[in-house]
Amino acid sequence: MNPHPELLKVYREEFYDKIQEHLPVLATFEEKFKTTDLYRDVAKDDFEQNREKYWREGIRDKHISSVIGSALGYKKVNGLKLLDAGCGIGDYDIVLKSLGYDVEGFIGGKFFMEDFEYIHKLLNLNVKYGDLKQTLPYTNDTFDIVFCCLTLSLKDLIKQYSEILSEFRRITKPRGKIIIVTHQNRHKEKFLKFNVDHNIKDKRIVIKSWSECKWRHEPTLEVETLE
Repeated sequence: MNPHPELLKVYREEFYDKIQEHLPVLATFEEKFKTTDLYRDVAKDDFEQNREKYWREGIRDKHISSVIGSALGYKKVNGLKLLDAGCGIGDYDIVLKSLGYDVEGFIGGKFFMEDFEYIHKLLNLNVKYGDLKQTLPYTNDTFDIVFCCLTLSLKDLIKQYSEILSEFRRITKPRGKIIIVTHQNRHKEKFLKFNVDHNIKDKRIVIKSWSECKWRHEPTLEVETLE
């Protein structure tokens, strides 16, 4: 999926430019991120080869645009409620809001919380903090879409993927959608099996792999359009 120029512009203006004066916080996050299995499996090559450009231009922004385009489509919506489960630093949420989603973020664990909470307030994001392995602080049938990009592949979460997906189902509206992006095919197979075992019909789970969503470092041959 080619990145969309309008979404790249949103990323730069609404995320990166606003955190310019707070880059030490971002640097602290980077050092913690490097200790995770997610960094090793997904981001290491991009990050180490393009350290100076990773956040500013050319890498992170293109991945985010491409993942959103692949998972949700490049289209404007009118206030669909979306939960970003494992929202991280919040840059996905900034881009999703620009498309018209009513976005709430959720992040679990204390590992990044101090760094993220500061950035979330700076960016005026609506984020709750807790634990994805516990009951989520939302009522039944709250969200039109639950979006979870890569987070569920973390070692401590994949062990309880069935319980977490069941909780996602609980908070998703009837005829809503749960979108999972995973970085390992074996995890994708687990999630697909969950779909079959629970005979899910009213709340559809869509599974995408990172390899099919991410920007592929190829020249843009065409410009995607926002519907």
